[in-house]
Amino acid sequence: MKKFPFKLITPDGVAIDTSLWQVSASNSLGSFAIRAQHIDFFTSLKPGDLVLAYSPDNRENIRIESGFLEFKRDCGCTVICEKKLK
Repeated sequence: MKKFPFKLITPDGVAIDTSLWQVSASNSLGSFAIRAQHIDFFTSLKPGDLVLAYSPDNRENIRIESGFLEFKRDCGCTVICEKKLK
């Protein structure tokens, strides 16, 4: 099971800095999920839940305001959002 670096950044600074197996979120087209070998990807995010999966059986839901997600296969995933609600 491959993991990738993940950071959640708010105006207050880095709220989460960890490694994930998968991250799931929603954009204007619907829900999506990203794993370690995903192609490079950039999207805006709708307000709602980010699902942080540390493994298939260990998940955490984080509610965010709108924001942006960038995934680069060689760097990992960064989410920049206005506010982390939960």
